[in-house]
Amino acid sequence: MMRQPASKRSSNPFDLIKQIATIIDSGKQLNNRELLTNCRDAGVDSFAIDPHLCHEIAETAINYLIATKYGNPLLSSHDPHRACAEILRPLQQSLPTQSWRSTTQVTYQQFSTPAPIAYIRKLPLKVHS
Repeated sequence: MMRQPASKRSSNPFDLIKQIATIIDSGKQLNNRELLTNCRDAGVDSFAIDPHLCHEIAETAINYLIATKYGNPLLSSHDPHRACAEILRPLQQSLPTQSWRSTTQVTYQQFSTPAPIAYIRKLPLKVHS
């Protein structure tokens, strides 16, 4: 993938989140190199800031997909196992493996809750809308 000139890059970080969401929603497995390349091409130098930043952007893209496309089917599902298997697991599995942790993450034990686990945890609350 060729790097875009700075003048062609979007200055809106939400554009990068939507771009990553489109890749994830296509069912394509996103690998770390592709994630870092997309972030770099959008002007995010994750290694200069925090090596985990690109993974945070990918996780935000999944949250965006859930909020805009998959939230209603998940909340209205009467079969949580099927909802997890058909919606959340494929989204989660599209993310690249996080093969490194920043010093801040290790120090503060910051780890994301996978989407299927977060969904199952809400069931006892009977949240449906």
